[in-house]
Amino acid sequence: MLLASCERNDAVPPPKQSNQTNGLIEDSINKKRASIGLRVIDVNWFLYRSLPTQDDWKIHKDGFLAKSVFKKLPGDVLSEEDYYYSGAQFYDLEGHGWECITVHYDYGKKDIVLSYTGTNAATKTILSKYLMSYRGPATNVSAVMDAVRKAAAGWPDAPY
Repeated sequence: MLLASCERNDAVPPPKQSNQTNGLIEDSINKKRASIGLRVIDVNWFLYRSLPTQDDWKIHKDGFLAKSVFKKLPGDVLSEEDYYYSGAQFYDLEGHGWECITVHYDYGKKDIVLSYTGTNAATKTILSKYLMSYRGPATNVSAVMDAVRKAAAGWPDAPY
């Protein structure tokens, strides 16, 4: 007969991921994101894929990508993209798609590029002033993110 004992020690919590080297969260980069107005990587997010020059993150393990971080070296972030999905599907000339807003921020140029995939006229109208197809890169990150927050209000992974 084999007996096993399981002891639980609640005095020491499990360590949290708090440094972004090879895909882990780096507090200084998150602080920079927050100061710019971009979405920060939360400790509850899931690292979906880590490559030498790119880390991809999800908010929900079985959900869409939420952020791609493009880097030169670990901790040296060049640019990143945030993805906001409404959950709505559409069909157009190119086929089946998922409604999505993509925000690309370039740390070197300090500009932001906004794109929208979908057929919702109201969403297009809210974002139209900043969409790449209309204006090109913008430097007013705060204004772009305000438009994204308004357009994605109520979406499952809406920006905060």
